[in-house]
Amino acid sequence: MSISSFLLVIFEHQKKATLKAGINYLVQMHIGVLFLVAALIWVYYAEGSFEFSAIEKYYSSNPNLWLFVLFFVGFGIKAGFIPLHSWLPQAHPAAPSHISGIMSGVIVKLGIYGIFRMIFFLKQDYTFIGEMLITISVLTGLYGILNAAVHRDFKKMLAYCTIENIGIIGIGLGIG
Repeated sequence: MSISSFLLVIFEHQKKATLKAGINYLVQMHIGVLFLVAALIWVYYAEGSFEFSAIEKYYSSNPNLWLFVLFFVGFGIKAGFIPLHSWLPQAHPAAPSHISGIMSGVIVKLGIYGIFRMIFFLKQDYTFIGEMLITISVLTGLYGILNAAVHRDFKKMLAYCTIENIGIIGIGLGIG
């Protein structure tokens, strides 16, 4: 996902700003992957498997918080939660319009899907993780909509509206 969308973001690579935004996007997506790999290695070390059932097994017998934080940061970078969002306002305006729509409608939602999957594996710490998710999501939503209100560039507004929508989805996940 990271490499193919990077290539789509830098479609107009002749422009220096587009190339800079694409490299920023690629670096941040790989940082997210590093967090996800660290979380999966943690599960593998504890349970001896990379399967999703191993994550559930780990959560059933161990505290959830730190492993969930690793997964949340990894998927949160891909989703665009603040303060993990800085690639979004740069990549959306740099990418062609139809790619910006796909990024807003599909790619960031894959990060939400990953967080959603990890929440289903939780066996304890529901309240604290829910409160943490609601707090980050409210800040994300407010940040996104306030920035969308002041920008006049349509694609930059789309980026900030995407951040705001991620915040609203995160609030629902946190309440759930």
